[in-house]
Amino acid sequence: MSADTGTYNLEAAVGRVRKLLWVLAILGFWSFVIAKGWGWGASFLAGALLAIGGFHLTHRFVMSIGPGGAEKPRVWQTVLLGARYLILAGIVWVMLRVFGLESVGILCGLLTPAAAMIAETLRELLLGS
Repeated sequence: MSADTGTYNLEAAVGRVRKLLWVLAILGFWSFVIAKGWGWGASFLAGALLAIGGFHLTHRFVMSIGPGGAEKPRVWQTVLLGARYLILAGIVWVMLRVFGLESVGILCGLLTPAAAMIAETLRELLLGS
């Protein structure tokens, strides 16, 4: 919340989270490359990129159904958002079977939005908007 207006700047927070997602993806990639090798780094990066895409699509969907949303989502978009975890599971399965990526690396990459949101929450608690 802003001290002078009493409102929360959602767009600024989302912008910080987006930047933090990319920073975490790059840092995680290089950390895994240094610690475990290129295969693990690629696995982490693949999971992080899937998570960043999911964050972006979910944010767009949520903002479109809220008050003042420019365009209401179509039925197929709603079904697609509801089935995102099944789609994600299929993509991960293909990455594991076809490309031979590491499952733990992908899982760690998929958790980058959680880490970014925790960091943003701590920032808000400590510094405010």
